[in-house]
Amino acid sequence: MSHSREMGVPDMFRRLAGVSLCAVLAMAGCGGGSGSQGAAPPNPPPPTFTVSGTVTGLAAGAQLTLNDNGGDPLIVSANGGFTFATPLPLDGSYAVTIGAQPAGQTCTVSNGAGTQATANVTTVAISCIIGPAFAYVVNVLNDDVSQYAIGANGVLAPMSVPTVRSGDQPTSIAVDPSGRFAYVPNEYDSTVSQYTIGANGGLTAMSPSTVSTPATYPFGITTDPSGRFAYVTYQGGGEILQYSVGADGALTAVSSPPAMAAPSVARLAIDHSGRFAYGVGPASVVAQFTIGSDGVPTAMSPPSVAAGNQPQSIALDPSDRFVYVTNRLDNTVSQYTIGADGALTAMSPSTVSTGIAPTFVAVDPTGRFVYVTNSSSGVSTISQYTIGVSGALTPMSTPTVTTGDGPTFVAFDPSGRFAYVVNSNVNTISQYAIGVDGALTALSVATVQTGTTPVSMAIFSR
Repeated sequence: MSHSREMGVPDMFRRLAGVSLCAVLAMAGCGGGSGSQGAAPPNPPPPTFTVSGTVTGLAAGAQLTLNDNGGDPLIVSANGGFTFATPLPLDGSYAVTIGAQPAGQTCTVSNGAGTQATANVTTVAISCIIGPAFAYVVNVLNDDVSQYAIGANGVLAPMSVPTVRSGDQPTSIAVDPSGRFAYVPNEYDSTVSQYTIGANGGLTAMSPSTVSTPATYPFGITTDPSGRFAYVTYQGGGEILQYSVGADGALTAVSSPPAMAAPSVARLAIDHSGRFAYGVGPASVVAQFTIGSDGVPTAMSPPSVAAGNQPQSIALDPSDRFVYVTNRLDNTVSQYTIGADGALTAMSPSTVSTGIAPTFVAVDPTGRFVYVTNSSSGVSTISQYTIGVSGALTPMSTPTVTTGDGPTFVAFDPSGRFAYVVNSNVNTISQYAIGVDGALTALSVATVQTGTTPVSMAIFSR
């Protein structure tokens, strides 16, 4: 027994010593096995860097293709930031070029090339412009339409023929979707003036120059997205008159009976599919219609939804998901969602506050911002909002900007870079740049002159 203990103790100590030594040496990679253990960790992979930048001026719905180093195509469909998928190696080179121009636009690259990259590239700038753009402004007391070309800097310049005649007291203007024809209702002679649009943007009266309307005081005109039909509304009447648009642009009254808008509709907006229409007038509701394949509007069931006090204008966002209505006597904008069947449902909250006496509402071409003109005596502003995911409006950090006296209309250039406000009381148009956050900033040429009492504006590009 003793012999066994004497023989076993040293053996135990030897084993313990071996464990302790291994534990101590573990910090240095102790252990049996292959000689690879204890080797230095592998070197980290070499760094890579992204190539990115910003696109401005891309028209809503347009697509631009960018390439880097002759490949790595990237399709861009909205203004803002972009990043190529393939990174650069350390000391690598990049060369950003236009792979495919967007339809109707020309884009150029700045800061697009470099060598020996040692950090992410973020300064590539893509600037897009739309090919010639034109603006038309209706002047009530001049009985004419002012004509402008829009410069690359957004400034309006009168055309060589600065005005064309209309009928007696024109009230609004619409350009058909093809950009070939324009139409102006005239209140005091119950007609619609009709024009062709030349290659230089100039208006030329058709023959005949006007078509008669069966009721007095035509006020608004809207063309459908297909360009096949035009609709005329009245300040005090309850009818929506439908016209077909001929191959030459001439209007012909459709024989079907007019849609009876109960209550009356002064302004009409049609969704981009051409299936639904919405109208506002003196009553505190929004009328809603379906439009058949023959272009005839039919009242939905229910025929209207509640609005605020004295709704003045209506606008749809480009995605056809939301509708906004100004309520002049409530100092609010009513906001709605559009259902699959076209019916409107009030959002929660159902309204957002504006300035005093809001007159006109417009959604920018990107569908991210909304602007409302406020025309109370002595305090003329435009309210600015962002559109949330749900469609609800939120005032910008600078909620209003100053306009001229009596703002009545807002229009945008097709790229969404510039905004224009018609100032009826001072016969001018205020001109603004639209920031990436939607905020308006007056252009270096802040205003341009119009005729007497301008009230409406239309802008289009080739």
